[in-house]
Amino acid sequence: MLDAILERLVEREEPLAEIIAAGFDREVVVRIDRLLNIAEYKRRQAAPGVKVTRRNFGRDRRYPITNRFRDTGRPLPMSDDTLVPRAGRGATEAFEG
Repeated sequence: MLDAILERLVEREEPLAEIIAAGFDREVVVRIDRLLNIAEYKRRQAAPGVKVTRRNFGRDRRYPITNRFRDTGRPLPMSDDTLVPRAGRGATEAFEG
């Protein structure tokens, strides 16, 4: 189970919601993702290692470590179109009266 979840997280870069929807236990998936992500700063400190799969942890996988981003495994909420300004035809349109 661990290998299958790690393959989906690292190799396929699937969001937690998709992994959970595939039938894996939510608590296990979230825990594995958390453990993987809290070790990210150590991987950045380490010397380059051997690449044994098509993806590696260096250039191929970047994860933000400064803003404490965490994927909770829940689907993202839908955006409210009334809060987003509509795009105009050009950048100068915003300055016209």
